[in-house]
Amino acid sequence: MNLIPIWPEPDDLIYLKENINNQSLVLLLEYENKKILFTGDIEIQAQREILSSLKNPSMNKSNSLKDISINNDVYNDINNYLIKADILKVPHQGSKDANFYQFLRAVSPKIAIISVGLNNKYDHPSEETINSLKKINSNILRTDKLGDIDIIVENENWKILTERYYNY
Repeated sequence: MNLIPIWPEPDDLIYLKENINNQSLVLLLEYENKKILFTGDIEIQAQREILSSLKNPSMNKSNSLKDISINNDVYNDINNYLIKADILKVPHQGSKDANFYQFLRAVSPKIAIISVGLNNKYDHPSEETINSLKKINSNILRTDKLGDIDIIVENENWKILTERYYNY
C-alpha cells in the first residue's frame, strides 16, 4: 500500500491565501493495483495548480515533478497527467466552487464519491458538478442518498457497500 501526498507542497504559496479549503491535503492511495484520490475541500485554484504540477514527466526532459515546465497548453492533453484514479472523493462536497471539469477529466474516475450531508443548507452537490461527472462517465455515489460508503479491495477485486442508518 502506498499513500502519496499530492498537495500542498510545503513551499506552496497557497499557504498565504485566506481560503483554507485550498490548503486541504490531497492524497493518492494505491492498493492492489487500484487508486483512490482523496481531495478534501480543494477548489478550482488548487485543482489548476495540481494539474500544472502533475503533468506527466515523460512528456518533458526532466523526470522530476519539481522540474516540470508548464506551458499554456497544460490542460489540453488530459492523457498526460499522473493523477488518474479509479475512485475519486469529489472535492468540497461537489460544490460549484470545486467543479473544474479539466481536473475531473484528468482523474477520470470510474467511481466518484460525494460526501455530503442530507438536506444540507448549501444545496451540495451542485448540478454543474453532477453533470461534469456524468460527462466523464463516472458512477456517482452520494452519502446523502446512500449513507455510509465502504470500499473493499481484495486481490485486485473490489466491491462497494452502502448502508443507511436513518429513515427519512
